[in-house]
Order: sequence, then structure tokens, then C-alpha cells
Amino acid sequence: LVEVFGTEGDGLRIRQAPSLTAEVLLSGLDSEVFEVVGGPVEADGFRWWNLQNPYDSSKMGWAVEDFLRPLGTP
Repeated sequence: LVEVFGTEGDGLRIRQAPSLTAEVLLSGLDSEVFEVVGGPVEADGFRWWNLQNPYDSSKMGWAVEDFLRPLGTP
């Protein structure tokens, strides 16, 4: 499990595919928890992970790792 952090309230764009040009499906909020279900994929100069919200399986997509950290990391 990972959590979103450091977006300063902007949220993390979660996309349909691991690409900056892919459609944004939703925004992950700071402290929101996701399960890593795929990846990593290197694209557009970033490392991407396929994420799914463990409490709502409809919240799923790809996000850059820059704003993700393992759950429980200070």
C-alpha cells in the first residue's frame, strides 16, 4: 500500500495509461491510500505505478511515483 503525499492540496492526477498525455481519470488526495497493482513503467521521464483504491475498486489508474510513499512512512 502507498499513500499520496506532497501535492499541497492539488491532488495527484491518476491517468488511464502511464503517459502525461493520457486522460486524467481522477485525483488522488493527500493521505489517500492506494494498492499498487502494476508497474513500474518508465515513460515521459517518470516512473509510473498502476494503483487501485482498496476501498473503492472503481478508483484505478496510473500515477507518477514522485507523490507516492509506502504507507506508514513519516
